[in-house]
Amino acid sequence: MREGTSIWTALVLGSALVLGACGKDEPHEGEGHAGHEDHAGEAGHEGEKPGGDHVILTPEAVAEAGLETGTPGPAKIEIALELPGEVIADPDRVAHITPKAAGSALEVKAVLGARVKAGDVLAVIESPELGEAKIEFLEALRARDLASFDHDRQSTVSENTETLLGVLEGGATSESAREDTAKLVIGEDKGRLLTAYSNLQLAKRNRDREEDLFKRKVNSESELLTARNAFDAASAEYSSIRETVAFAHSARLLDVKRALRSAEANLQNRERRLHLLGVPESDVEGLGKEPDDRIAWYSLRSPIEGIVVEKHCVLGESVDITTRVFVVTDMTRVHVRFQIPPADLARVRTGQKARVRVDGLDASGEGNVDYLSPIAEERTRMAEGRVFLPNPGGQWRPGLFGSVRIVLEESEVKTALPVDAVFRHEGRDVVFIEEEERAYEPRPVRIGRRDSVMVEVLEGVKPGDKVVVKNAFVLKAELGKEAGGHDH
Repeated sequence: MREGTSIWTALVLGSALVLGACGKDEPHEGEGHAGHEDHAGEAGHEGEKPGGDHVILTPEAVAEAGLETGTPGPAKIEIALELPGEVIADPDRVAHITPKAAGSALEVKAVLGARVKAGDVLAVIESPELGEAKIEFLEALRARDLASFDHDRQSTVSENTETLLGVLEGGATSESAREDTAKLVIGEDKGRLLTAYSNLQLAKRNRDREEDLFKRKVNSESELLTARNAFDAASAEYSSIRETVAFAHSARLLDVKRALRSAEANLQNRERRLHLLGVPESDVEGLGKEPDDRIAWYSLRSPIEGIVVEKHCVLGESVDITTRVFVVTDMTRVHVRFQIPPADLARVRTGQKARVRVDGLDASGEGNVDYLSPIAEERTRMAEGRVFLPNPGGQWRPGLFGSVRIVLEESEVKTALPVDAVFRHEGRDVVFIEEEERAYEPRPVRIGRRDSVMVEVLEGVKPGDKVVVKNAFVLKAELGKEAGGHDH
């Protein structure tokens, strides 16, 4: 197809070439056939190697052909492997959204193709299961609050009791003990302790007085023994009450601590169940404030930012935990996957530069080989590779096919031309050199490495040569017509 031209173009170029050649090839008056032979020999049309022929075009033909020239120079040649590829969504950026609790759709807010952000509400679901879980949570919350109140109250009473016991242990008088502990909230145990302490203080004074009187032989021994017995009884009673009160308050404090821990654990478990049913942490604090008719409602939210590519939910439809209601895909990055034949597996490595083109899309992308499967596909024996491409504009649509060009090697060469400048003629690689205005000479060259854009020229051209680099096939076609005409 490169060497072909349209019929109209061929007619214009043919006519132009004939007009340009008439002045040179046709004999003049007085010239015989020999004159024509001399001219044919000078042009070198027949039997000469490429390089001896010239193609001369009229100005109109040059303009119509759209020829462009360039000079040989250094370039970078790539050795590459081109494989078919397919654009797919990044698997790590696809969210399959399913309900956490069975119910029915009260509202469906998201539509196909909608762009959503992380946390946006896609649908509102009414779930009896969730309603029961919320009620249980609120009951557990109230139980925890009561347990916390009991714990705080008992902690205060126990702390005050320890303070009272410390005052009494210091040997304060009954009057000062009552004054010092007047504002302490303890309960009935406060009265029992202070009464027993007062009785003990009174029995001690009586005993001390009787002992003094007995030493002065004012009273009898029986009166002294009675006072001592009364003191011992008061001391025993105070010690008993003190021990009972201290133990009771310690036991009560331990009980309320256990009750609070149990209530907190139950509340935590109820909250965990709510999370399992899709209620986020931010919604838990406001559960007690929502209206009763909405207690069974919950919002189905998008976990990522992206585009809604699938929707399987309509108003009133029943859904459960197995229903894939929405699929949201983040299109800001895509994968291009390709299959590597066994013979090329050793040549492809991660990190190699890769260029991607997609069929029907006037765009190209460049990345690196980011992934190579360590396992070959069982049926084809091919291994999968992937290139990650940024896709901020969304032009790389999953499902499109194209090609992946993997750069295996890059080399700097001293002399190179565009591939369109070189063509085959009479078994040789040839380029067209513009020797003078509108006169082009086909020159044989020896080429080396090449890629899809440039070809290395080892011999045949030198710096400064004006080489036809665009639409050289037109000159080749004219060269072929000249050769055919003279053969005839």
